[in-house]
Amino acid sequence: MSRSRMTFRAEEARQVLWGRCLEEADATGALVPVQVRAHASRQANGPDDAAFLVRRAALVSEALPPELKSPSAKVETWLNRLPAWSPWALLAGALAFGWITGGLGPGHVISILSFPLLGLIVWNLTVVFASLWSEFKSRRSPKAPPTAFRRIPGTDGLTAAKGEYLARVAAWEKPAQAARLKYLFHAAAIALALGVVTGMYVRGLAVEYNVRWESTFLSEGHVRNLTRMVLGPASLLTGIPVPEPGTPVSETGRKILASAAPWIHLWAATAGLFILIPRLILINMARREAARAQPDFKAEFSSWLAVCRSMVNGQTHQAAILPVHYEPEPRVRDAIRLLLQHHWGAQVSADFLPP
Repeated sequence: MSRSRMTFRAEEARQVLWGRCLEEADATGALVPVQVRAHASRQANGPDDAAFLVRRAALVSEALPPELKSPSAKVETWLNRLPAWSPWALLAGALAFGWITGGLGPGHVISILSFPLLGLIVWNLTVVFASLWSEFKSRRSPKAPPTAFRRIPGTDGLTAAKGEYLARVAAWEKPAQAARLKYLFHAAAIALALGVVTGMYVRGLAVEYNVRWESTFLSEGHVRNLTRMVLGPASLLTGIPVPEPGTPVSETGRKILASAAPWIHLWAATAGLFILIPRLILINMARREAARAQPDFKAEFSSWLAVCRSMVNGQTHQAAILPVHYEPEPRVRDAIRLLLQHHWGAQVSADFLPP
């Protein structure tokens, strides 16, 4: 049983993982001699399990040649290859795109039924409901175990250790990267909405806009009910009543209202209610998901900890292996030794009896 919470810094966890992968792939002790492993366990012995594994990995690394101290290959994903400024560039681009596309309409006239924010609000609500449903489904379904690295027969120990290391680190980083992508996606949606709202107010400062509505299928009553349903929550929040959509003021009889100001205020408040607040909630969920995505080091290293602890007191095990009508090849013997060392420690010996 672990006597600590097994907390590591990222660099420490990777160093411990590399030592584990290297020793487990080196069944014969050609890369990491058994004496080095046992000496490191005795020197690093202490009550704290995490500190013990970190100290032991450092001691083993000191006794190894430079090419074995750390893996030469690094875990690379398309997200890691992006420059550090790329998230800020995405947010700035979304803000600028919202500013450009959030025009209030030609001729200083805005259509109530094709307001710049209407489609954006509908799209955001769809994404919010889809995100919540996906989160609900993911919490109810069991987590799939990470894909194990398959060692190709004949592969040398160092190559196998690197393959296992890269597979494990990728499994550690994948959930956190997915959470960061969600975080950035929701932040970009907020920036887009802010660009639209800001553009409306800036344009409204310099130009007087009016509103109208035209529809082949909707009557004045339908438009009134629709605007009250959509803008009603914002009206309750701001105290601005939803204007009547059907009072003509022009000599041509077209349904044009005197000022678009109350409509702009109500649509901006509606964007805050149905875009800003839901997206902030989803951002917080993504932040918590990223925190939960940290590897469970206790589950990851508990069996390895038992192997390393077994070397502190010099415990040895001997296994007598009896082949039946079969002479194991050297690579098969190495694989069997690897399994034995994984379960009982590096000091286990395998005695192959005649078939």
